Amino acid sequence: MKPLFHAVTALVLLAMAVKVLAVTEPPKRMVDGVTVDLSPLLAWRKSHQGDRPLTRWVELKGSIVGTNGLGWVLFAHAGGKTSKETKVILKNPPQAEGARYALLAAQLEALKQERARFQAEANQPLHDRKVRTRRGTRVLRDPNHAEVKDAKAQLADVNQRVKVVEKELAQLPSQNGRYVVDCLALQTGTVAGGLPVFDRGAIVP
Repeated sequence: MKPLFHAVTALVLLAMAVKVLAVTEPPKRMVDGVTVDLSPLLAWRKSHQGDRPLTRWVELKGSIVGTNGLGWVLFAHAGGKTSKETKVILKNPPQAEGARYALLAAQLEALKQERARFQAEANQPLHDRKVRTRRGTRVLRDPNHAEVKDAKAQLADVNQRVKVVEKELAQLPSQNGRYVVDCLALQTGTVAGGLPVFDRGAIVP
């Protein structure tokens, strides 16, 4: 159990290290040396009042199907759910967010394995028995009582950690248990390898 426990601990520490990463859209991006403030577009997306600003910046949502020298190759909707899914290239993809999802998913899988182990230990049958003595009868407790009690305590702890990880995963874009890209990206108007190129931009602090 110790190797798996240490692996889970390491994953927890790594998850804490990347927890500071924002899951919301960073407003400031840099594209080709020019800083763009997406705050007006982010505000418009909440109210949809007035004309849409920054019309070349579109919602890009889809799955990763490959990588190349420019970034990620996606099979995605470019411009909302009503747009047709197609292959595109995304420059400056959200690598930290994708790595965080993979990390949390691995952590969840490890915790579920731990939960199954503790569940089996907690559910093992106990066989107390009565023996006769000169003074009457005496109950001899199964020596595994302590192990079962400890397993139940460990199980409760693991269940709590599973809830925490599942809550964090729910905050990240996913579909059918897999990470998906969901971000605003600039339509560059260029093509590479026959695929339209979008640019999420470098994040500006």
